[in-house]
Amino acid sequence: MRNFLIRALSALVRLLDGRAAVRRFFSAPYPERVQFIKQAYSHEHKKGRMASYFRRSDAEREQEVRANFRPYMDYVWGYTKVLQPKAAMQLGAFVATEAQLWVREGYPGRIWASDYSQEHLDYLREGFKGSELERIEFRRVDLEVPGPADFADIEMVAGIAVLSNIQPEGMERLLAALAKSPVRCFMIGDMYDRGSLGIDPAKAGASMPLKSARNWAHPYLALGRKHGFDSLFLPDFTYAAYEDVRGAFILTRGVDRKSHEAALAIACSRYLDRHDAIWSAYK
Repeated sequence: MRNFLIRALSALVRLLDGRAAVRRFFSAPYPERVQFIKQAYSHEHKKGRMASYFRRSDAEREQEVRANFRPYMDYVWGYTKVLQPKAAMQLGAFVATEAQLWVREGYPGRIWASDYSQEHLDYLREGFKGSELERIEFRRVDLEVPGPADFADIEMVAGIAVLSNIQPEGMERLLAALAKSPVRCFMIGDMYDRGSLGIDPAKAGASMPLKSARNWAHPYLALGRKHGFDSLFLPDFTYAAYEDVRGAFILTRGVDRKSHEAALAIACSRYLDRHDAIWSAYK
């Protein structure tokens, strides 16, 4: 009994220490927050996980794309199919999930994967050599300080589980940069908090710090409308839906109701097509 109490107390102390560290992160100056996140998601920290990924066959990697649990990927393909952008870019490369989707579904436009780390992009370029994924192009983009050339030739942008790592100051700059670009559709798959939902542009600055992680729930819907985009929320989920809530936020310009309906119909059809693959891979 005594040992049990000691272990329980130790676990509680670690939990409280962790939450205290998270609170300190959110109160830190902007440059410190950015540096912490960039270090945490550096190629040096990611490459261990990447090594096992590239040991898999191309067929196994394709199956992972088909069996992805989240409907977000179906939404991305639905809007890509309907809008037919000349060029599409994924934000935050990691294993280039959206870029792989575009390649494997036969999207004919230019496909870009972006990341703040040139080292990581070079690693992916080398890893994809000799496969159909070799057609993916790579561009270094720092989402905290986007430049005019980052999206100058892009019509569609997609980012899954990346923007919650961007600080509120950077999100404002990112939307301002996209507003000046040819981008017509911005697909976001990420966490939200009840306080971050809403469509009123007057509340677009209210990013909400999450309680147990160094992530932000940004007001994507309101922030998009502040910068001239229409915005739409769609349900999304993950294996860990009981730990955090996630949604798909679709920011568009010049996209009519019929196009939205057509995109969502394609998304639903794709989900049904891969339904059994999802559940055969589910563990």
